[in-house]
Amino acid sequence: MLRILSKLMLALLISAFVFAFGAKELHASTLTYIVGTCRAGTQFSSIQGALDQKPFANVIEVCPGTYAEQLTIINAVTLEGIATATSAEIRITSPSGGLATNATINGSDPAAVHVFVKNATGSVNLTNLTVDSSNNKVMPFVFLVGVLYQHSPGTVNHVIAVHQQSNELGYGIYMEGGSSNPSVTVENCSVHDFDFGGIYVTGPDGPTDIVGQHGGVTANVTGQITAKVENNFVYSATEDTINMLFGSSTVDTVTGNLSVNSGLLGTFGMIIDADAGSVFSGNIIVGTQQGIDLQDDGPSLKSNKMYNLTGDGIFLNVNLKTSQITSNTIQDTVFDGINLNCKTVGTLANSNTFDYLASGYIGAPTAFAGSSAYIAVENDVSACP
Repeated sequence: MLRILSKLMLALLISAFVFAFGAKELHASTLTYIVGTCRAGTQFSSIQGALDQKPFANVIEVCPGTYAEQLTIINAVTLEGIATATSAEIRITSPSGGLATNATINGSDPAAVHVFVKNATGSVNLTNLTVDSSNNKVMPFVFLVGVLYQHSPGTVNHVIAVHQQSNELGYGIYMEGGSSNPSVTVENCSVHDFDFGGIYVTGPDGPTDIVGQHGGVTANVTGQITAKVENNFVYSATEDTINMLFGSSTVDTVTGNLSVNSGLLGTFGMIIDADAGSVFSGNIIVGTQQGIDLQDDGPSLKSNKMYNLTGDGIFLNVNLKTSQITSNTIQDTVFDGINLNCKTVGTLANSNTFDYLASGYIGAPTAFAGSSAYIAVENDVSACP
């Protein structure tokens, strides 16, 4: 019996040692670097210096301040701004010489990217940062991107992308997928003062085949990126801008976003060319020329609200077989609520609310019922000519 008890005690001691060693290993696997001097630890004066240091950190905490840097991130990491007792602003600005051309987007277009998440080894999470691309000095015919996730998964949370303005080729936050089908979430962000696009989700060939082509049918490859875009604020004060664009994706979940413009020409709240199963719901669009441009059958538009537009609320580019356009509210637009563009829709467009418009539905196909709520609307349904 004593021999059995001794063996049992030895086994327990070994188990305890293994558990303790394992716990230390687990703790040691989280390596944190500090940028700045606001917190004790391994400190760096620059963000890129901390990103490049070996062994690579899992977490990089950035103290409040201004960092004139152009960043490239290739390893899995959480890069987060932290607060002190007196400040919580972490601003990444352009270097004194401007932003260099360091990427290719849309298949072949040169781009200067301010924060470039490039083929990352794992999830890259950005939080509590301001990316200010003022004084970027980007050359003509080169795109400017505030934050680019290229073939990389991760989360962008509470990030401000501002002043992405350069030769009318500036994007705020851009997500580009490919055969790896990365999953990217953009949430609680603010994107404004760009001169081309706010938040974009595309495949490796970019959005150039779908922008502004009414009636065009696209051939984007499916399964290239899985995106979730929630509770963001996107504001444009420039003509011919697209606040949000979605294409070449497995599933887009787009909800709770506020998309705003000052009523300027050629502006879009959203252009959608996503895959079947994508849901766009609970978004608010104010002041753009066109609210939503639906380029492909498959995505559903549900319970969105559009106010004070200078054009149509929703413009339909394709015949519908699966997309549902239901429970949307379109109020006080210069033109019409939903332009069906003489497309086949069956009963998939229904239960929408139109308030103070010229027409609720326009370009409606023969026998379209148009079951919806009409308030102060001159023509409930205008037939296709």
